[in-house]
Amino acid sequence: MHRTSVKRIVIVAAGLIGLGTLLSSLSTHWGRTDRPERARVRAGDQMVWKDPAFDDSDWLTYSAWQRLTGPYQGNLWLRQPLKLGDDPSVNTFVLVAVGSSEVYFDGELIGRNGVVGDSRDTEVPGSLLFMCSIPGHLLKPGDHEVALRFSNHRGISRFYLLGAGIGSIQDVVSFTRRTLFPFLFLSVFLVVALYFFVLYALNRQQASHLAFASLCGLTGLLLFVESIRSFGYPYHWHGHRLYLVMILSGILAGLVPLFFILHHGLSRRWLIGIPAALLVGAAMFHRSLDQVSFGFFTCAFIYAQAVVCFAFLKEKTDSWIGLLGINQALIVLALTRLTFLEQWLFGCFTLLIVLMLISLSLQSRRQRAQFQEARLRSARLQIELLQKHLQPHFMLNTLTAVMEWLEREPKAGVAFVGLLAQEMKTLNRFSSQTLVSLEEELRLCRNHLEILAYRNGEEYPFQTVCENPDLEVPPAIILTLVENGVSYALDEGTLQFEMRQRITPTGRVHIDFKAVGVDIHIGEADDGTGSKYIKARLEESFPGRWRLNASGNEQTWVTNIEFEGGP
Repeated sequence: MHRTSVKRIVIVAAGLIGLGTLLSSLSTHWGRTDRPERARVRAGDQMVWKDPAFDDSDWLTYSAWQRLTGPYQGNLWLRQPLKLGDDPSVNTFVLVAVGSSEVYFDGELIGRNGVVGDSRDTEVPGSLLFMCSIPGHLLKPGDHEVALRFSNHRGISRFYLLGAGIGSIQDVVSFTRRTLFPFLFLSVFLVVALYFFVLYALNRQQASHLAFASLCGLTGLLLFVESIRSFGYPYHWHGHRLYLVMILSGILAGLVPLFFILHHGLSRRWLIGIPAALLVGAAMFHRSLDQVSFGFFTCAFIYAQAVVCFAFLKEKTDSWIGLLGINQALIVLALTRLTFLEQWLFGCFTLLIVLMLISLSLQSRRQRAQFQEARLRSARLQIELLQKHLQPHFMLNTLTAVMEWLEREPKAGVAFVGLLAQEMKTLNRFSSQTLVSLEEELRLCRNHLEILAYRNGEEYPFQTVCENPDLEVPPAIILTLVENGVSYALDEGTLQFEMRQRITPTGRVHIDFKAVGVDIHIGEADDGTGSKYIKARLEESFPGRWRLNASGNEQTWVTNIEFEGGP
């Protein structure tokens, strides 16, 4: 099958997954699910409501009451029938609710969680998680009635009944062990986050490392904030925790597309879509704080899929790994809906982070290989350049000139030998360095031109303008341009050089070199050893952050070198 056809099929499949996820999420948001249907609620506070024989048929179901009431502060009762079997070990009542509470089993008080009050001052906040034992004389097989009396005068949002039921001590212990399991992932997320924060601090050019470190760190923080609910805390903290979860969810969701934009080097214009996706998610899923968090992940994942699909179309390296990771996240989200936040979020993010880590590792390995290759190529070309400079023809002409100068003008001959020795000494020192100051580089160029002036009996004017003489550049790149100009000089006419170094407000360095009086063509300049040496040196010192342009016009050759300041 043609490669273009395969890419189209992959993009269409990804689009269908994104559309299916959006439709599934919207059906969850607009659909009505009354749970638990057997539980009935009424606002107010009358002790007669604890009577198991009380008629509560005119009370609303819990979900219907929530929809009609919205945010609520005050007193309320909840009644629910309960059926016991003949297992005597099932004797523990577990309640997870946002409020202080009293538990009545068949009209008998079996537990208090805080103090139920009729105002903020008289109420003592209870714990979100509460357990109490059912007395033995009430543990009879058959139907029973549980009445729950609440007050949540200190609450800041809706009243939530997160769970209520009975079980054995073994069930409670097993539940506690399961709640500890996510904390094993917490240390992993934090260690990975710290590692990539250090990597970014050492090399600030890799912004994707910072995004990935932040993503891992926030995943661990959100995991902690979600998991502490299992240990219980004063119920009035729950609303604050939900707001914190919503904020962390929004930031974490936004980091997913941000990572892929930075990792694949896409245009910064893609960044505008991140806050737009989060705003759309908050607007579409607004009924509760949990749904807003769910909306953040839904819209951010769909936008991240669009980003990765674009990278895949542009054939960005390893973009298929990101496409695989984000599509699995969308499929899990579509299948699990709101339970995604409660049960599947961290498993999904663990797999996504693993795939991101694989992609970063492959990128790092390629960069190391490219760096080593650049160093080897630079060393090889440097040897070739030195061989060219020290070739027998050059040395023979130079030594012949030395002999002539020593015979005719001994003082001039001695000065000539001193210039030659200084050039050899500088070249030898440069061979072991990656960067040298521009001032040293220009001093070497002038030294070389003086040698040529002595040897050829001609002057080679060299005008320079430097905004920063201390700027560090790869060694011998300007000298190479000078030697190229000398090699292609016209038989008649004056050969002269100009160099201007400037720094833009954004910190980008420009070096403009001009050779006047040369006969050189594009192919000759681009394919020569000197040009290859300059490119290899620039890639070694400024990998992926340099540009070299050369052009000729009317016996004038202009070379422009650009790179970001700092190695």
